[in-house]
Amino acid sequence: FPVTIGIHFLGLAFKGLPETNDLRNSPAMEIYDYFKNEEYIVSGWDAVASEVELKNSGVSTNHYDIKSTVAIILGNNNPKNLEELARLHVDSKVVFIFDPWDLVKEFSQTASFLEKGIAVSSLTTLQTGQ
Repeated sequence: FPVTIGIHFLGLAFKGLPETNDLRNSPAMEIYDYFKNEEYIVSGWDAVASEVELKNSGVSTNHYDIKSTVAIILGNNNPKNLEELARLHVDSKVVFIFDPWDLVKEFSQTASFLEKGIAVSSLTTLQTGQ
């Protein structure tokens, strides 16, 4: 059986602050498309871009099917990404959260992620529960 690896993006618009729904030339969309083309299961959510706008850009918004998700990537610096991260109820299959914006380090649930063995990485640090 093929192994299915899911990656979920939080924040796909070009920038999170100031808020915009503009998906054009978004670095997060480029990374999303890369993983999609490599046949990973990818899904996404954005605080400002609507579900219709995301779908029109080729984004699967079925992010509550987190059963195959092993990695979560914060694609922009909107603090609402953390609210959505908290709502996802990350389960034991998630092993990695990549946060190039350093939003997660001040997040109240970071310690619980580490206790569950979920590594949290920014561009400069990697936190693990080990």
